[in-house]
Amino acid sequence: MFSDKTRKYRIADSKQAFLAKFGDDKHRVEKFLFDEVIFVRDGDAVYAFKNKCPHQGSKLNGCWIDEDRVVCPMHQYKFDVENGRGHGLYLENYPLEENEDGFYLLRTYFSWFGE
Repeated sequence: MFSDKTRKYRIADSKQAFLAKFGDDKHRVEKFLFDEVIFVRDGDAVYAFKNKCPHQGSKLNGCWIDEDRVVCPMHQYKFDVENGRGHGLYLENYPLEENEDGFYLLRTYFSWFGE
């Protein structure tokens, strides 16, 4: 009846191809049908978050990674890069997955209708 669904969005042929899109930048923003996502690069690691801070709703453009936490540029609130938790709030984050078919963003959402 009710269930969580996960949808994959193909974002590149491979993780390396996606990282090449960054150039010298540390982040890039892409729009999806469900929302705007900011991808943040830290070396060869890349993370994906909803481009909206849960504190006051400002965009995360200009954010950075500091000790496994993404830092909002507006008030320097910090959120864990793996689970989005920080300051009693939750920053929506999206897992990334690479397989033989490409590099994907995964979005889990609630479905009223199940399968």
